[in-house]
Amino acid sequence: MESASGTEATKSTAITAVAVAVEGLKEGASQARKAAGEFVPALARTLSKVVYTGSYGITYGLVFGGLMIGSLIPKDSALAKGMCDGADSAVKDFTRRENERAALAASGEGMATT
Repeated sequence: MESASGTEATKSTAITAVAVAVEGLKEGASQARKAAGEFVPALARTLSKVVYTGSYGITYGLVFGGLMIGSLIPKDSALAKGMCDGADSAVKDFTRRENERAALAASGEGMATT
């Protein structure tokens, strides 16, 4: 049979072991939170780089390809004139639509504040 001092020592050892385990869990949770806090910004930077690189590549390919094709077309041909006029009309229509959208947004904001 165990003595009272042996029982107390066993209890003390068990309490110490539990305290050490709890402290270890707290430290582990703290480190996990810290790691998660570092992971999210790193993931955001990586996604940003992927988006930038992809959009850069697509845009470069489209513009460079268009310029290469354009350089093959004779300058004074009906095809070249039609492409230039079409591009000019597209830019004008786009600008007109953007101006209309801005005016509509401005008038909507004015109505919301009055």
